[in-house]
Amino acid sequence: MSSLSDSSLAAHLELEAWNILHTYMTSEMSLGQAEEQLRNVYAGTPSSYNHSQWNPTLMAIMEAEDMEDKSYAALLANINSEIENISFQVFVLQVPSLGFSPPSPPPLLPDFVDPQDLFLDRNQSRMASDIYSPPMCCTPTLPQRHLR
Repeated sequence: MSSLSDSSLAAHLELEAWNILHTYMTSEMSLGQAEEQLRNVYAGTPSSYNHSQWNPTLMAIMEAEDMEDKSYAALLANINSEIENISFQVFVLQVPSLGFSPPSPPPLLPDFVDPQDLFLDRNQSRMASDIYSPPMCCTPTLPQRHLR
C-alpha cells in the first residue's frame, strides 16, 4: 500500500470512529456497544483499535450524560468539529484520485516596458509637447470688449 492510500484509509477509519462517538453521545447506545463498534471499524485493517486513543472521549461522554449541561454541549461541539475536520481531510485525500489537479500558475509575462523608455530627455519632451499641444490658430479666444 502506498502512503497516500494508508493515510486515506486512516482518515476514513477515524471519520467512521468519530461518527460512532457522535451516535453514542446522541442516542441510547451503551458504552459496550460503542466500544464494540469502534473495534469493528478497525477489524480487518492494518490499523488496530487503540483503546487509549478513544477511551478519554468515551469517558467524557459518559460523564456528560445530562443533555442540558454546558460540558455536554462543548463536548458535542468538539466531536462535530473533529468530524468536520476529518471529513475535509478525507476529501482532500480523494482529490488526486478524482483526476482533479489545481490549476498551474500563469507563465511569467515578459517585461514589455524598459524603464529607460519611461524617461524622456529634454528634446524628446519638447517634441512631445509640440505634437500634443493644439496649434495657436485653433485655440479658442474670448471675445474682447471694446472699452468706451
